[in-house]
Amino acid sequence: MHDSIVSEAHRPFDLARLELARLGPDQSLELCFRRICEIASETLNVNRVGIWFFIAHRTALRCANLYERDSGEHSTGVTLQVEDFPAYFAALERRRSIPAEVATEDPRTNQLADRYLQPLGISSLLDAPIYRDGKVIGVVCHEHTGTLREWTTEERDFVSSIADFVTLKLKSADLSEARTVLRQTDDVLFSLERAESMTRIVTEAAHDFKNILTVVIGFANELTHANDMPGHLREMAAHILKAGERGSELVRQMTAYGHTESNEPEAISVGDAVRRMLPLLRTATGSSCRLNVEIESDTGRVFLDPSQLERVVCNLVMNARDAMPSGGVVQLRVATEELGDALHTASKFATLTVSDSGAGMDQATQAKMFEPFFTTKPRGQGTGLGLAIVQRIVDRAGGLIRIESEPGRGTKVHVYFPFVSRL
Repeated sequence: MHDSIVSEAHRPFDLARLELARLGPDQSLELCFRRICEIASETLNVNRVGIWFFIAHRTALRCANLYERDSGEHSTGVTLQVEDFPAYFAALERRRSIPAEVATEDPRTNQLADRYLQPLGISSLLDAPIYRDGKVIGVVCHEHTGTLREWTTEERDFVSSIADFVTLKLKSADLSEARTVLRQTDDVLFSLERAESMTRIVTEAAHDFKNILTVVIGFANELTHANDMPGHLREMAAHILKAGERGSELVRQMTAYGHTESNEPEAISVGDAVRRMLPLLRTATGSSCRLNVEIESDTGRVFLDPSQLERVVCNLVMNARDAMPSGGVVQLRVATEELGDALHTASKFATLTVSDSGAGMDQATQAKMFEPFFTTKPRGQGTGLGLAIVQRIVDRAGGLIRIESEPGRGTKVHVYFPFVSRL
């Protein structure tokens, strides 16, 4: 009788393993990951299951597939920075599985509480590291919403076998496809590494430049207020002071570029965040331009620092305004979109689109527009760092940017932020 009860308890897990084993070698990793998440979600009765891999020399974790059973949808691309949640990532390296029954209080997972777990209604976690050649390369996350969940021994064993199955599929996959999944040679990694190198250069230069400018501005200010200074020299000192102040603004922008990293990302609604910004945006666009806003009622949630999202929106809206010096309409739209890339063909994104009817850009300009210090504005009117900051923030969030523009036909900038939750 006892053996029969044990057998029945194991039956759902055995059936799930059998179904996983039927995922043939001819199926792409994308489809395999989708089915793995769906099977794990149904078997464990959890709402959210995700497969994540380390990227950028293990400084970040990027989602290869996130399945939400309530909506039946898959998404990809959400990125967590290792430095933001050190206790959790340390636990991944030490444990075969992380069964956090009270995830908001467990010392291994409580750093996720305020910014990830509570906003998404996640009460309990059961996560299993993905190993390859003895090294942790990722994690399969099982996120239970609602009442607290106590994980059984069978459930812990099952999630470890799920992680092992992911490793098996990676090993049996085409080499080029596996490399793409692990993100060791893809454009996102290259962009992040290039940005990190540029950041170090810009930040160091800004620090030294600031010290020099402090001296220049100080002396110039003294000279402009000296009573015995001849008029023409006082005028020259005023020019020096003005140039120094412009230099200080450049230093401020350089420093801002060097501090686009954030240790306060959280699950937020892009639509709600933009609504709160509207009074500021309408004031900033001025009287010569009109701001038209369209926000869908449900734009899901993304994992991003709200202040960084504000920087993205403000930079794009101000650029659209500046592209129409004689006035016009700045269109701002927040929506959702299904988008594919080289690996994923049906992933959901929250989209932010800013458009203008200005001069537009040719292909050569578009190719350079996100490079630090590149600007099409007249000399002295732009630092060329605004869009570089936008690019860096979006990259770190696991998103992407697409441009539509032609000379004389205006510009549309589409920013895509990957869903961390559809609901």
